[in-house]
Amino acid sequence: MAPKSIEQRLQRVQDFQDIQNIMGRYAYLTMAADEERRYTLFAEKAKGVRVYFGEQGYFEGVGQDPPKRAWVGMFQDGSPAGRMSIHAPICPVIEVAGDGKTARGVWIGLGLLAMKDRKTGEPSGAWEWDKYGVDFIKEDGVWKIWHFHIYRLLHGWDVDAKWVEQFKKPEPNLGMKMDGPAIDDNPYRPDTVQRLAPKPPEPFETFDPKQMY
Repeated sequence: MAPKSIEQRLQRVQDFQDIQNIMGRYAYLTMAADEERRYTLFAEKAKGVRVYFGEQGYFEGVGQDPPKRAWVGMFQDGSPAGRMSIHAPICPVIEVAGDGKTARGVWIGLGLLAMKDRKTGEPSGAWEWDKYGVDFIKEDGVWKIWHFHIYRLLHGWDVDAKWVEQFKKPEPNLGMKMDGPAIDDNPYRPDTVQRLAPKPPEPFETFDPKQMY
């Protein structure tokens, strides 16, 4: 399973760097509200592209359709004015399949949000810590996001409130029509035990749908 030749080892190093760059670009494009370029990070040919939004559920389809529906639903006013969304992915664990066709990775995402209140138009802030579980697929020699799962950990809609008090109730429903439910999400609750979700990837030879993030 491990690469043996020098060429294979160098390719594996390049794969790791390319995948890290995808997540870095995702963070910077998100901060700039550059939705169109963020969509291009996702697979264009692969079937079953998925974008999960924590407790909300997931969008599924082909190409850029799932991420477009996801972020259009998240920001229904359509305007980037007054919006700031910082999500810094750290602590990566990445494994590239032995066949070199797919890869899997997890990150912790540190987030700070600012946006306009949908009802009043006034600025509002929030902060969140998430965990990312991401499957990647190589298309025409280029790595693309295939399954993008945001696992909610802490999400505070009121930055002035006592932080632990905000997590006694489920995340508010944003009214988005999802294609499927949340899977194995494990947000913080005062009365729950944190699990290893998502599990950091182990070395693997080829993609197994049962292990999908």
